Amino acid sequence: MPSQHTAEFRQEAVRVALTSGLNRKQVTSDFGVGFSTLSRWIQLERQTLPEPTAQSELEAEVTRLRKENRLLREEREVLKKATIHRPTGECAAITERDLRGSKAMRFPLSRMQACATVQRVR
Repeated sequence: MPSQHTAEFRQEAVRVALTSGLNRKQVTSDFGVGFSTLSRWIQLERQTLPEPTAQSELEAEVTRLRKENRLLREEREVLKKATIHRPTGECAAITERDLRGSKAMRFPLSRMQACATVQRVR
């Protein structure tokens, strides 16, 4: 005649079986239950647990946001350094509109190269 075990007893046996690192035979002998009984309890517990996909989706979102945050910080640093090194003199007079289309022909290549020099960001 099978003995009736409380819900707390079953939960404790399942918790020990899943988290202790002991093999199931050892857990069954420690708790005095059959191997198939413990396996059934574990199976029932796994069916009642929420799906792990929601957690993995959140982890993926956190990873994506951290990557985006890192990129935005790097861009901000580049822009900070770019504002420090504003062009002066004749380079300051050249605008992006001046470099488009036929107007670009007014500026020699050497002058455009000198004005377009970008310092290395460290």
